[in-house]
Amino acid sequence: MEQTVERSPNVQRGYRVQAPLVDSVSCYCKVDSGLKTVVGARKFVPGSKICIQPDINPRAHRSKNSRRERTRIQPPLLPGLPDDLAIACLIRVPRVDHNKLRLVSKRWFKLLAGNFFYSLRKSLGMAEEWVYVVKRDKDNRISWHAFDPTYQLWQPLPTVPVDYSSALGFG
Repeated sequence: MEQTVERSPNVQRGYRVQAPLVDSVSCYCKVDSGLKTVVGARKFVPGSKICIQPDINPRAHRSKNSRRERTRIQPPLLPGLPDDLAIACLIRVPRVDHNKLRLVSKRWFKLLAGNFFYSLRKSLGMAEEWVYVVKRDKDNRISWHAFDPTYQLWQPLPTVPVDYSSALGFG
């Protein structure tokens, strides 16, 4: 690789040596410390990607790989099936059982905690309509429940956080 040597206008006798530019997945993008994201940096320099070679910072290279390896090593959602087929199976489980599904594994919990799972259920016409009720008991405690009209079941929901219990509609 060829290094770029350019004459700095501010220094009369010195040369400024720049790191070679690399456009690769395995490089580390140099971003001005005032910019918080690479996206923010690209706004100032459209279409450019200024990177340095990975051997300059081998410690960061290892951590980047270990993160990538962790995502690769994750067990499948359902053993023996690709994740897209596993999700196709899981979206068919009735909503009343979703609290139980969240207990299976961290991956299932994350899947069910995100918007992707429920937006996919809705787009495929599998979302059930529930009725949500907020009530105050005789001790002035607020609780809320969900009614599943398909199974005729009331589901208790987690308690309303104290910060929101006095909010409009709860207090």
